[in-house]
Amino acid sequence: MEMYYPNLDLALTVYMKRVGMTQSDLAKAMPMSSNSFSWKRRGIRDWTLPEAVKIADMVGMSLDDLTGRGPSRRAGRQEAVQWKDPKHG
Repeated sequence: MEMYYPNLDLALTVYMKRVGMTQSDLAKAMPMSSNSFSWKRRGIRDWTLPEAVKIADMVGMSLDDLTGRGPSRRAGRQEAVQWKDPKHG
């Protein structure tokens, strides 16, 4: 079953822009091939739990927020996602 998590993809996109990394750079940091990274971002392949935890740590978000199961979804309301600036903690 294909699982696409829009919050995770958005978090990766924002993080890459903030720190000046490409998708290829981030794939190497995971570490995995660029193709695998791309497939996972698009929901063609599933992320493993250790990969998701690593991404959550990198972008400064909880796993619940990355998968769209954060407080805003549980409460049934829209809330702004709080991003941790990697340069300023």
